[in-house]
Amino acid sequence: MGWEAGLTFQMNTNGQDRQSIQARLGARGPDGELLLLITGQESLAELRQMIIEFSHACPAKQTHQECPFHIMGTLSHTSLASFVNGFSREACVDLFQMERECRSLAAAPCAPKSQEYIK
Repeated sequence: MGWEAGLTFQMNTNGQDRQSIQARLGARGPDGELLLLITGQESLAELRQMIIEFSHACPAKQTHQECPFHIMGTLSHTSLASFVNGFSREACVDLFQMERECRSLAAAPCAPKSQEYIK
């Protein structure tokens, strides 16, 4: 199930729901920097589940080849879940920081490489 159909998990009251994540995609901090998709209040289980969901479908509906979620999305669901369930909280947060950097560097949405040759 992709992002378009909705997340398959429910965040607790300390976490975020789908709408707040969507709102954070374009939100900017005081210096104009893009914000992380997480608040830092999510549990480790929530972070892991978000990584799995985002790996299957980009919340920005873009495919950036360098995005860690895009790269991890090439794994089967079982392999991805097994891999992500071994992550520490720090590793999970690092992935979200890498995703933010990728989003910040992307001036325009990119297409999967296979579509670049169609133009």
